[in-house]
Amino acid sequence: MKISLVTLKAATLRLFMGLGGKTITTLDEMRTSFLEKYQDYCKSRDIKEEIFKFMQKEDENMEDFVEEFKYTLQRSSHSSLDKDILIIILLRAFREDSLELLNVVGKGDISNDNFNTICVLCIQCSRGVARNK
Repeated sequence: MKISLVTLKAATLRLFMGLGGKTITTLDEMRTSFLEKYQDYCKSRDIKEEIFKFMQKEDENMEDFVEEFKYTLQRSSHSSLDKDILIIILLRAFREDSLELLNVVGKGDISNDNFNTICVLCIQCSRGVARNK
């Protein structure tokens, strides 16, 4: 199998060019070589503590915050946390003004809602707040 340098991009191309005399004859060999070199960059860190320390930044809207939270959770090895625990962690991480707005827009205590409903509510609030500014 002949690999065309035209189809390789960025890190894969750098890896291929740095192989020197080592011959790679299959795509699986290329994949294995790439993963051996860059696997540590792709592994999720132990993000459990990061999830529990997560806090909404002062200038961060709710939509961006929830997206970052979900992304961090997905990368972590703890993405299967119980949904009730996720709700507690998420609501604790909001700034007080954001939490008050969510409760008003959600017509009551949103801690009784499910995780996905809270996420959708955050998006609606962020977009509504942005529109009203």
